[in-house]
Amino acid sequence: DAVLRIVAGGPLPADRLRSQPWLVRRARAGDRLRLVAGRPSRTMKNLWQERAVPPWLRAGLPVVEVGGEIVFAAGFGCAADVAGAGERGIDLRFEPRRADDPRRAWL
Repeated sequence: DAVLRIVAGGPLPADRLRSQPWLVRRARAGDRLRLVAGRPSRTMKNLWQERAVPPWLRAGLPVVEVGGEIVFAAGFGCAADVAGAGERGIDLRFEPRRADDPRRAWL
């Protein structure tokens, strides 16, 4: 059991995100995320492997899609493609409810 929190003052443009449908789902190995502007996007599988996230925990880490585009991945943060330049928007945080949840080590 976990909570996805919307926090004021983050890099995601609130107006743009308000105008499109959101989908919170489990991350899949083929999902791609760009963490740094101007750099290539990377597959979730590659990002997980680099951080040594055990395969059995990966299915429990969500992504948030807005308008069909991944804007957030638990453990990695917001996508650089979506982050507004100099805008004060929102941030997303994935928080497992239990203190002993093993996903906490990767967030």
